Amino acid sequence: MGEYTGDNPDRVIANRQRLCRSLGIDTLISPRQIHGTKVLSITDEFIRLSKPEQTACLDGVDAVMTDCQSVAIAVSTADCVPVLLYDTVHRACAAVHAGWRGMAGHIVRRSIDEMVNMYGTVPSDLYVAVG
Repeated sequence: MGEYTGDNPDRVIANRQRLCRSLGIDTLISPRQIHGTKVLSITDEFIRLSKPEQTACLDGVDAVMTDCQSVAIAVSTADCVPVLLYDTVHRACAAVHAGWRGMAGHIVRRSIDEMVNMYGTVPSDLYVAVG
């Protein structure tokens, strides 16, 4: 499933397409994480970019968020922690890769702040899942 793992690209594409079909979504977005604090909003404009342009935008991103209804977002973790945020009012969500460097840089707070700025999220409306 991982685009940045060195797996066979054709198999990765096929597996991601199978997952999207089974979930009834159009797109699965996952960033190339670097243990940083960069948050990227996945918008309709982002979806219209070419695949190479999307890949460039996702480089060095450790949290993605969206309110696009036909898009799923994901982060990869090994010994880091995934944090998922869902705004029940604005139907927006975020997936955060929270390793120790990201936590030291307040990536979860930065992600919530970005949701507040982008979607009008009220933090008390968020459901949060920590892996």
